Amino acid sequence: MFDFHLGDKLTVPSAVIKSPLVVLGKSGQGKSISIIQLVLELIKYGEPGMLYDPYGDLAKDVQRQVTLEKAKKSCLFISQQDFLSSKQLFDSKLFLIVNGNLLTEGGATTRVISQQVVLKAYQELAPDSWLVIDNAFGMVNEELFERYIAKNSALRVVLSDQTMINLSAQQRKQLCEQAQQYVIYSLQKIDSRWIEELVGNPKAEEILALPQYHFYYINLDKVIYTKSLWPVPQI
Repeated sequence: MFDFHLGDKLTVPSAVIKSPLVVLGKSGQGKSISIIQLVLELIKYGEPGMLYDPYGDLAKDVQRQVTLEKAKKSCLFISQQDFLSSKQLFDSKLFLIVNGNLLTEGGATTRVISQQVVLKAYQELAPDSWLVIDNAFGMVNEELFERYIAKNSALRVVLSDQTMINLSAQQRKQLCEQAQQYVIYSLQKIDSRWIEELVGNPKAEEILALPQYHFYYINLDKVIYTKSLWPVPQI
């Protein structure tokens, strides 16, 4: 067990994190900073797993922060094409950073590829590995969603997105019934209302009023207000 650093001051024991941890925030509010910090912490502590970034920019940001030889040996940066075409299992001790290229391939193609990448990750990552998925709800289909909310998942899953609009009302309800921890940045009005309705606290107006780079960390019925750490320290 080790301690996560979320934001500038918040420390969370890794054992507390239950799958899935949901990270939400509209564009430009700081959601990506939390994902970068989380992934760097996992690499720093030698945790196995994978980040999947369909856009590709987040993976580049992580790569710029990995500077020490020890950290470089603990992770592998790879394209989604190479990940999918590999016939061999990757070293189960590594943390993989798999990048897509949405701006070149377009949303429709990326959605299909993303589903293949995440399904392969679920099938091949070793038990107790971490699986961090950006744009997690934009790629979702019924099979993936069932894996996202599995009560006895062998993986420790982090689901990140700007909105829950791509989920059905029933899926949003099921997700929030299963998730125990959230990182919530400022959201669109509809998402703020859904969080208030399905999670209970904080209220929609409190989420809407969050300043840039500030967020709520929710652990069951406990809500902590804090802000992102920037720049995120290199490892």
